[in-house]
Amino acid sequence: MKNSRKRKILIVEAEEYLRLLYKVSFKDIGYIVSLAATSSDAIFSAKANKPDLVIVDLGSPPDDGLKLISAIHRTNIHLPIIINTGYSHLKGDPRIGIADAFITKSSNLDELITKAAELLQDNKKGMLLTSSAST
Repeated sequence: MKNSRKRKILIVEAEEYLRLLYKVSFKDIGYIVSLAATSSDAIFSAKANKPDLVIVDLGSPPDDGLKLISAIHRTNIHLPIIINTGYSHLKGDPRIGIADAFITKSSNLDELITKAAELLQDNKKGMLLTSSAST
């Protein structure tokens, strides 16, 4: 039987207009979306809503976003995380490796949406392999 459960995304973004843009864009294509403006809101939402994917803006300074990613990974190491930031110069920074993907913010959301779908599909395969191996 195919699992038709809607996938949940947590979007962590300080700018309200971007949070709303991302929410509408992802909801329109069938995702359940939770929003957080701060790291503390994001950690609470990650625990309460158990998202399948997290999209994180690194914020200002970028270390805040990296600390948030580390905190989220402490609760679920397998949770895929996309860094979505305007700090394009950080792409080669070794600290960025804690995320599954790095996207430079753009007014065109195609790359972000495509990467989210890819990671959710990969994560779903991993979950299926894990659950079938345990049976």
